[in-house]
Amino acid sequence: MKARPTVAAAVDLGATSGRVIVGAWSERGLRLEEVHRFPNQFRTLGRHDYWEIGTLWHEVQAGLAKARGKYPRLASAGIDTWAVDYALVDRKGRLVQPVHAYRDHRTQAAHRALRGAALERVYALTGVPNFAYNSSLQLQESLRAFPALARAADRCLFLPDYFNFLLTGRKRNEMSIASHAQLLDVHGDDWSAAALRHFGIPAHWLARPTRSPARLGPVKALDALAGVLGILVPGHDTACAFTAMPAAQEGDDLYLSTGTWCLLGFESDQPVLGREALRARISNERMGDGRYRPLCSGPGLWLLERVFAEGVRKPADAVEWDQLTAAAEALPRSAATLDLEDGTYFNPPSMMAAIATGGRRRAGRQSVPIV
Repeated sequence: MKARPTVAAAVDLGATSGRVIVGAWSERGLRLEEVHRFPNQFRTLGRHDYWEIGTLWHEVQAGLAKARGKYPRLASAGIDTWAVDYALVDRKGRLVQPVHAYRDHRTQAAHRALRGAALERVYALTGVPNFAYNSSLQLQESLRAFPALARAADRCLFLPDYFNFLLTGRKRNEMSIASHAQLLDVHGDDWSAAALRHFGIPAHWLARPTRSPARLGPVKALDALAGVLGILVPGHDTACAFTAMPAAQEGDDLYLSTGTWCLLGFESDQPVLGREALRARISNERMGDGRYRPLCSGPGLWLLERVFAEGVRKPADAVEWDQLTAAAEALPRSAATLDLEDGTYFNPPSMMAAIATGGRRRAGRQSVPIV
């Protein structure tokens, strides 16, 4: 008698789009089907940038309902997202602050201030370099701007943790997403007390990270998903993708993951630390099982996505993407190149204007500060 395939849903939330994919595993292998896709972007309110969390949750529910409708034997669902952003909730799970987007400029002053011996100490504690978008700086800024948050908030849930809570009612901090915060002990599997003190973050906000995969419990948020099990998968999207890669020999598994960001790294049983690693901005992120993923990151498709957001029509399919690529390759090569590590491109009001200005500046050989 032929065994029925095992069917699971994967919710993958990226900084510019999200999707729900169903995987059916049988003796013939794994078959994947995208059942729902939707755009995602942060919005500016006043002078700050926020994610539309309610819209994202609506799309997650819609995608999972489609998955169950098409695959009645759906057994489980797991969620991954981009890194560093978080939800602060009270004891009942209610948001106590809007969810900021990591490209908000609110952390720039603190980012510039973390230098020298203080930065070396933080890097030795956490293995994560000084990036303006780090959760540590975001949380520090929130507490400085709103001191009452220390009492109002009961837990800090990074975004996959928060969506898992909405789905199952369980509050967990997952290991891979926790490692991006610049707060996790680089030599252990719990939070660094010294790093929490340095940034002034209440220790009770963060529970000891849970390794993945793990069972969260039944889905409670959707009647249509009765009987479906919530699974704690690696919460960071790249960690989740890397977990699915074929195993390689130690040191032979160099990978390049491209999306909004480009991430180049490898798998290791030990972190890569020291002054040279800090200068190279090696970030010692973690797999769901606690192992290390030392990597370097850089801008990926972010510039292109922001150009599309300014009215340039985005290709609708692979054919149109090929046509766009061919048209770009046919253009004369510019004498000026852009320094994509220049903070100018992190979140400008107009990416097209920033690119034009940056090209002229580079052509004139003017130096600019690097974020």
